[in-house]
Amino acid sequence: MPSLPTSRLLVYAAFALIVLLAGGWSLAKAGRAADSAGSGEPDAAVVVTPAAAAPSSAPDGEGPPGGAAGIQSEAASTTTTSVPPIMVHVTGAVVRPGVYSLRAGARVFEALAAAGGPAPEADEQALSLATPLADGAQVVVPAEGEAGGVNPGSGGGASAGAAAGGAAGSGAGSGAMISLNTATAAELEELPGVGPKTAEQIVASRDAEGPFTSLEDLERVPGIGPKTIERFRGLAQP
Repeated sequence: MPSLPTSRLLVYAAFALIVLLAGGWSLAKAGRAADSAGSGEPDAAVVVTPAAAAPSSAPDGEGPPGGAAGIQSEAASTTTTSVPPIMVHVTGAVVRPGVYSLRAGARVFEALAAAGGPAPEADEQALSLATPLADGAQVVVPAEGEAGGVNPGSGGGASAGAAAGGAAGSGAGSGAMISLNTATAAELEELPGVGPKTAEQIVASRDAEGPFTSLEDLERVPGIGPKTIERFRGLAQP
């Protein structure tokens, strides 16, 4: 068998080396691809940032507690109504006659307690101790044998007669003071402890002896003494 020239053998050897190198490179590349696929990991990490939650579009009252509806609900205000006290005049047979501040809706027995209680000569049976009082009321505690009672204040309302006679300014129910020199017998009966007979005697004394110049002048009327006159203070004038 004839031998090949040396130059041709070198060509063949070079070609074979190139083939071997190309095959090895292909095998290496295939191995890296297989490793990458087997690991399940992407070649590059991708970070996705979630968008901020949009405000809820639910109707009022159905949103989360922190929403505008919840804030408005928690901010609802509660109005507290306080009832002012009433002022009551306690006079007559009590330890400390005067004007006292009592709770709204107070009754006669509470007014007596505020005034130190009834005096020894008081006739408590002449009064209804459970009678409710209004602002501006007067509680007249009678002594034995005298007349007493409760004159309604502003909360009791003025009578129809007092409203009709408001121009004269003599009705006790209207809040004006009674004029001893111009009031009729019916108007004088609105004073504590004054009945029809005493009212007629006041009118008769006024006509016979002249006008009254002070409350003390009423002592000339039979049946009226210093205690009764004291009850008229703030309610009547000459």
